[in-house]
Amino acid sequence: MNKICYKYFAKNIARGVGFMLCLCKGKRFLSFFCQWFFGCSLSKIVSAFLLFLCLVCPFPALAQPASWDFEVSSYIWLPESTTGITTEAGTVDSVLSVSDALDQLDVGVMLTGVARRDKWSFVGDVFYLNLEAEEDTPFGALYSSIESETTLAVFSGYALYQVYHRSNFGIDLGAGARAVDSDVEITLNSGKLPSDSENISDDWVDPVLAARLSGQLSEKWSASLTVDAGGFGATNASDSTWQGVALVAYQLAESWRLRGGYRHLYIDRKDDGGEFDFEMAGVLFGVGYRF
Repeated sequence: MNKICYKYFAKNIARGVGFMLCLCKGKRFLSFFCQWFFGCSLSKIVSAFLLFLCLVCPFPALAQPASWDFEVSSYIWLPESTTGITTEAGTVDSVLSVSDALDQLDVGVMLTGVARRDKWSFVGDVFYLNLEAEEDTPFGALYSSIESETTLAVFSGYALYQVYHRSNFGIDLGAGARAVDSDVEITLNSGKLPSDSENISDDWVDPVLAARLSGQLSEKWSASLTVDAGGFGATNASDSTWQGVALVAYQLAESWRLRGGYRHLYIDRKDDGGEFDFEMAGVLFGVGYRF
């Protein structure tokens, strides 16, 4: 039926084009050339050409464009954090356990958003942590205690394109960036010496390459693995950074999903002559809403 419609549409357009060509001085030459070279009239050639265009490039009104699909997820990540700072005086390592992080956690926001259309996916992930702690100082009676407030905000964004799909398995490749903003404020409360405070802050953006493997395990179960790597020492970026997120999801209802898995983030960076590496790894779980 579509071919018939295309045929009559092309024929009517060809008649209109033929009429317009009759008004041109070159019409006789074109008609003679088409008859001599192709063995048929000019209107038939125009009809055939327009029919070809209609078949190869369907009209937007007849095509059904893929609709957008959105999903928003909120999750809880319980990582153990390891930090190593290299200075002229040596390397200082520190480990923040999951239990200590929960005790010090003041505010935490962790969200992921995904927009899909046909083979394209746009992914955004943000987590924000505010940790507050107070403990005895290593300076004896010089200061009564030490207070610290650490703020860490990380945003990762990717554009992914599905390069492979078969049955219930797919592979997406893409690129994006990870923006990191950190701020540490340390206050030494007065003892024998008056109180003192220090603030250290840093922010940067790392370009990253990303890949995602996804599969439908059953009617309700699915799994995915997303990895990215980058930094490359570009401008103010990290020397290297990578992240891996492995998730298993269960379809609770038409629009709701439960997720659980493991996430690992690593950053190696040089700044102001110093070098530090930062690592966060642990389980996560959350819930997503699709619309």
